[in-house]
Amino acid sequence: MNDVLKQLMRMVMHKTHTTTRSDLLQTFASVESRFAAAKQNIAQKENNFISSLDELKKRLKAASKKALSTDFNSENPLNQCLTAYVAALNESVLEWGKGVKGYARGTEFRAKCGDSLLVFVYGKVKSGKSSLGNYIAWGQSDPTSQLVRAMPQPHPKFDVHAQSGVAGGDEKNEAATNHIFKVGALETTSSIQSFSLPGLTWVDSPGIHSMHDDINGTLARDYVKSADLVVFAMQSQSPGRASDIEVIRDLVDDGKHLLVLLTGSDLTAEDEDENGELIKMLVMKQPKDRQSQIEYVEKELEIIKHSNRIVSKVLPISVKFAEENGDDLVKFSDSGLSAFFDMLSEIARGNGVKMKLEAPMVNLRVFGKQLQSSQDVLCSRLNNLAAMIKSEKSQLQQAEMFAIADVKRAIGAEILFAIEKFRGNSKKISNYLNMRFEKIAMQRVQEELTAIFSRIDGAVNKFMDASAVRDLPGFEDKYKEFAISNVGKGRALGGGAGGVAGAAAAVAIYNWWNPVGWVAAVGALAAGAVAATGITAVGSDIGGSMAGVEKYQERIGDNLEDVEKAAHAIYSAASEKMVAQAFTGHLYPMFQVLEIFVADSQVALDAFKHTVQQEIMQ
Repeated sequence: MNDVLKQLMRMVMHKTHTTTRSDLLQTFASVESRFAAAKQNIAQKENNFISSLDELKKRLKAASKKALSTDFNSENPLNQCLTAYVAALNESVLEWGKGVKGYARGTEFRAKCGDSLLVFVYGKVKSGKSSLGNYIAWGQSDPTSQLVRAMPQPHPKFDVHAQSGVAGGDEKNEAATNHIFKVGALETTSSIQSFSLPGLTWVDSPGIHSMHDDINGTLARDYVKSADLVVFAMQSQSPGRASDIEVIRDLVDDGKHLLVLLTGSDLTAEDEDENGELIKMLVMKQPKDRQSQIEYVEKELEIIKHSNRIVSKVLPISVKFAEENGDDLVKFSDSGLSAFFDMLSEIARGNGVKMKLEAPMVNLRVFGKQLQSSQDVLCSRLNNLAAMIKSEKSQLQQAEMFAIADVKRAIGAEILFAIEKFRGNSKKISNYLNMRFEKIAMQRVQEELTAIFSRIDGAVNKFMDASAVRDLPGFEDKYKEFAISNVGKGRALGGGAGGVAGAAAAVAIYNWWNPVGWVAAVGALAAGAVAATGITAVGSDIGGSMAGVEKYQERIGDNLEDVEKAAHAIYSAASEKMVAQAFTGHLYPMFQVLEIFVADSQVALDAFKHTVQQEIMQ
């Protein structure tokens, strides 16, 4: 705790005067003009920041459009990889946009409370938040409409700022209509509601960590960012829970100043009246029990970094006990509310104006830090992708050479075997070699593609994992799977659409004495093999390219040496053409497209990061 706050605590703890609700409201009214003058205008910084985000969206959209406009087969795994990258970046920017909207909403909310200290009550369901607010507004924890109407002027002005619509919560604009906060046994608050008195805006919020936390809790977390001071209500029945401490840690990390209350610090005791009748009465918990809870919670809070933003020791209170004993100053003081009102009064007169001046810029910096952190994650992943692309490109040529050599070696052995086994039966030789060439070539290409696509899969899955950016404003904890293995790679590894180009390919090479026919058939076979990789765009020109292979004039008769020579030449050329098209002819250009997209994205993100650093973080 810093020196100013220590001094503040000493002043509060050694005061002999009992501060009542009336004293508290008079204090805030007396400093209203100071709060009204303490307005921090950071609109220009906010506008520059939002404009920069819009520019980032445009640049990423342009990079995506340029990359996706490339005429590649839609089933190509690399094309799916590119689509996944585009989706990941676009989703991240979309979530940033949601965060900006939430921030803007909080800014608008703050603007309505510019002439007062914005005190936000935060905590779990049934921690007494609404009862405490009603007591400060009216002196009753659950006042009736008749009591409210009978209260002297000026009445607090009640407003409803946002509503979740959760079933069982307060009705639409209920607080503004009835001028009270709804109190009940269930999760009754489902809106951001407030009342205003001179110098003070008191905000009541839905409970966090409830059965409707995804709606009500999110609403509360969005709006608490606007607070000048957060009053954290913690149930005294179970103080210092890890979940409460974690929430307080998040608030402190967001630059918020807090008061921590142990609400409901009372119990029901039995006694006898003057007639000897057994009666039940509300009493405060024993001082030693309250002190034990204070020490336990404070010990848990000490581990929080920047815990000096918790501007008081933990205060046990009982609104109900204070309400029942309002005329007895000794008992009222024992309720803990007097100490709480003392602290609020000292803040209003002292650090309150400083808090109000700091809050808008603190909020903007926290928001910018969140964006910067998540952006750093994305940039790191982009760098990893760039390194992966560079590495894969450098290995393509070597993989191609090895694959061609392996295919040539394997099919060469098959040529000798087929000619010897099916001597004199050109149809059987042709059929056998077609079958073996398809299997050998496709298996070898598939082995290389499997390795490449497996590495791409890993890169995509890491890139698409949203868990690392879950702290983005507006970002829910969600994960997406872009399993290119199940679609593109499945086809790349020989799906039903691939294989030999058809029976006509085999039939075309029955005539061993017409090598041109054989060449065309092998070209069709290679086209079918390439089609099986999912890289069908190159298939149409293989036959034409293969027609340039040397044409052998065969003698009629026993010309097995010539047939063998022609077979080696034709299948060798087919191997080179198919493998080359599969690798450097098609994968290499696709890698180039990926590389350009990643580079364009990095430039756009770096420009945005620069703006965040210049406008917000300095």
